[in-house]
Amino acid sequence: MNTVKSWVGRVSATLRWGGPMALALAVGALAPARAAEVVVGQVAPLSGVLASTGAQMVLGGKIYFDWVNAQGGVHGASIRQAVADDGYKVADTVTRTRELLAKPEVVALYGFAGTANITQLLADGVLEQGGAALVAPYTGGESLRNPFNPWIFHVRAGYADETEHMVQQLTTLGMNRVAVMYQDDGFGKAGLAGVEAALAKRGLKLVVSAGYERNTDKVDDAVKAIKAADVHAVIMIAVNKPAAAFMQRYREQGGGAQLYNISVVDPTELVKLAGLKNAHGLGISQVVPYPSTGCFVRSLHLSTDSQG
Repeated sequence: MNTVKSWVGRVSATLRWGGPMALALAVGALAPARAAEVVVGQVAPLSGVLASTGAQMVLGGKIYFDWVNAQGGVHGASIRQAVADDGYKVADTVTRTRELLAKPEVVALYGFAGTANITQLLADGVLEQGGAALVAPYTGGESLRNPFNPWIFHVRAGYADETEHMVQQLTTLGMNRVAVMYQDDGFGKAGLAGVEAALAKRGLKLVVSAGYERNTDKVDDAVKAIKAADVHAVIMIAVNKPAAAFMQRYREQGGGAQLYNISVVDPTELVKLAGLKNAHGLGISQVVPYPSTGCFVRSLHLSTDSQG
């Protein structure tokens, strides 16, 4: 099985598709001709501040894998998700991943979340030791992309790309006084660096940045600092609960800047937590497949249509 696992990294480096499809192709190259089942491990934040997003990530994979299985599976073998909850906690991500990779039937990993979480997996050598690649991680951190790492197969744009386009939009509209509210970890700092680079490219500097503690919604200090700066726009590099807390408290204290958030948030959850009035006008960057990737898009439509 270790030999089989080692093939995942080599196969994933040759793929040019996205998300669950990339993983289906990879396990297709790995599945024995008469295997009854191929097991894919997923560690996701099903509790804590990113719980609603984690649930959607698991559901998205399930929809596609169910569709593949309904078409006959991979060489006759069905794909099964083995899912574990890490609560968006770095130590738990490492522990849950080691537990999954200790199971000989797990041949690949899919759909983890968190820049800091995945950074720790690499730092501890968990993927290499387990011999399994991680496909479609839910992160845009540049440190996980450059330099190239053969144990991760990315299928989404990076935070530098997202923040570049947000700053382009802001400055086109004449909003040059920009603040950043960010999660004080690898994820938040990657987004912060992206905003600073995009502003510098246009001869501008960030007016103020304010962080909050990971896995909390302690944003009061950030609200105070950013409101006092009188900026045109605030770019949030934050997940659902702290982003919603910032929006609500900032608006309730009279903050009037245009609010933006990076793509990792769930709009429905933000409205639920912050209230429709406070969420009104929020801009959220989105990462989607290129329309020209027809095979992937058609497969996505077919798999979601099959779920009604």
